[in-house]
Amino acid sequence: MLTSDDTEFAAGLSGPLTPENADAQVRALYQKIAAVSTAAPSLMFTIQPTMFTLGGDVLSAALDQVSGGKIPVFGTCAIDMAQKIRNPRITYQGRAYSDRMTLLFFNGPVKPRFFASLFPEQFFLTQDAVITGVSGTRISTINNVPAASFLEDLGLLQNASVKVTPAIPLVIHYIDGSSRQVVILSDITPEGAVISNRNVRVGGVLKLGAITADHILESVKALVRDIKQKGNGAGLFMFSCFMRTVAIGGNSMAEIEALQKEFAGFPQPYVFCYSGGELCPQYTEAGGMRNRFYQYALIACQL
Repeated sequence: MLTSDDTEFAAGLSGPLTPENADAQVRALYQKIAAVSTAAPSLMFTIQPTMFTLGGDVLSAALDQVSGGKIPVFGTCAIDMAQKIRNPRITYQGRAYSDRMTLLFFNGPVKPRFFASLFPEQFFLTQDAVITGVSGTRISTINNVPAASFLEDLGLLQNASVKVTPAIPLVIHYIDGSSRQVVILSDITPEGAVISNRNVRVGGVLKLGAITADHILESVKALVRDIKQKGNGAGLFMFSCFMRTVAIGGNSMAEIEALQKEFAGFPQPYVFCYSGGELCPQYTEAGGMRNRFYQYALIACQL
């Protein structure tokens, strides 16, 4: 329950989302909430669906575009915490949805501060691989062979015909210099394609990410230290990619216990949840910020 003496909250739910109507649905949702708000939001909080046909980055980009790119967006994607993500849903006013997104406006003197611990670049394992066939979130070929077969040949999949996908972080760079993407695989098709939770482009240079339990726990410590050093606030929202728990043996409590230890004696309340994709602004060298969609990240919003 959010309450405030000087901040107004306004929320809404989109219609059913598809790759074809995502931009229009996000625009309609934003305009619906804006119509009942007294001012432009200072912060937008969203929970997006996890859909195998529609990448979370597409919804984030649409939201950024309709708001003019000047409003910070923080949030998460739905997760069902099962070994195979099969039925993630969001709830809104007592009903559950698998193909809609919620959006909450913070209208008022809200000055959030954002923190993020991202996939460690120093742990990349370079492979000679280029993405040669894609369709939205579906990676069909790598080096012109079926993507699942390519990963199986590297020993990352024990049997590409068995639909059990480990948490393999694929780190993708593009020659145009755009930001690297961390992609988590979520499914394998009968044709040997692999499905991710974000759109991928042909020509991306593929690297395979390596991450350890030590990195996960150290990233928690570093993030909390940063939060403590950056000033006061009323509270924190925190999200961690559920796949980070794989690096610590599937023990989700290990990260939670590390947070509890680091926050011991800290006066601000906080909410911590696992996620299927993380939305958090990134500060730029020029002193501004830009909204980004992450995977395998730990993020925090201090209000």
